Amino acid sequence: MALMLGRATAATPRRRHVHPMMICHSWLPITACTYVPSCTALQLVANGVIDDVFSLCFGFPRDGVLLLGDVPLPEGTPPTEYTPLLHNMHLHFYNVRMEGIEVQGERLPLDAVIFERGYGTVLDSGTTFTYLPSVAFEAMSRAVGQFAEAKGLQRTPGADPQYNDICWAGASDNVDDLENFFPYAEFVLGGDVRLRLRPIRYLFLSRPAEYCLSIFDNGGSGTLIGTGTVQDILVTYDRRNNRVGFTDTSCVGLAVALAARANATDSVHPSPSSPPPFAPPPSPSRFPSPQPPAPHPMPPMVSQARNAPSPSSSSGHPHPHMHHKVHHHPSGAPLHKAHVLQRSHWLRLR
Repeated sequence: MALMLGRATAATPRRRHVHPMMICHSWLPITACTYVPSCTALQLVANGVIDDVFSLCFGFPRDGVLLLGDVPLPEGTPPTEYTPLLHNMHLHFYNVRMEGIEVQGERLPLDAVIFERGYGTVLDSGTTFTYLPSVAFEAMSRAVGQFAEAKGLQRTPGADPQYNDICWAGASDNVDDLENFFPYAEFVLGGDVRLRLRPIRYLFLSRPAEYCLSIFDNGGSGTLIGTGTVQDILVTYDRRNNRVGFTDTSCVGLAVALAARANATDSVHPSPSSPPPFAPPPSPSRFPSPQPPAPHPMPPMVSQARNAPSPSSSSGHPHPHMHHKVHHHPSGAPLHKAHVLQRSHWLRLR
């Protein structure tokens, strides 16, 4: 994963490189940051180093980008669609309004009020799978199944008997061919923003030529949109303007373009304190077949869905798996307001 810092709003002509401290969790494969004031990014915001914006891009099948601050996207990047953040649901969650689900262009017969129940509709970078209210889950799984079975696929129980996975066998091993067997879907969000779900964004590979839904039944607890649903989508949390944006783009391609622009900027404006340029992330010509995501440790639900999250917990927090523990900087040294160039540091997170 690559990290880039953006510009501070109030800029000074003096160049300064900021050394960010990353917050990682041993049980998470990525760096996750939730709506809590102790995250390092928010410390940079509080000291005027960057704007109150950060972006995450989870690449398929690997690599990704983390942007801190308002980093301009490279020329040619697809447009970003924004939906409002809702602050009347839960203080520590990134809530959005979900208005419906479409499968292959057909709106499912769902009342939008079901997406407001429980903890509402939450974007969570620390959860792999996506969870829907029972009515929505049943409608979507039925629509996907009807399409897939009309294409000749066979319904199967999945490879792991401890889960009630919904799977289909007979598709191609090549994920690029999945659209020939499965429909595209869309989550319709507030402001008619459409989060487009190619099949790989709602399926995972169970066995050769067998794919299972990576969307599960969450009962009446709420809607949780995990990272699998936003693979190769840059998700921008614009806290400054109370909105979240979605940019449908290749994370690897974005990282390569940002690295090239950053290195070009440093070659034009060299600085003695500048670190040596980093090589852009690899762009393999052939991606391996996707593997099932590792189960996310969560308490059991009434339903038998895979690792279904529950907002109730003895810890007292309504959803502890979205409120990750973070650590403060050990030095406590103050940061001074400064102009942070588009290239401060690139970190390759393995």
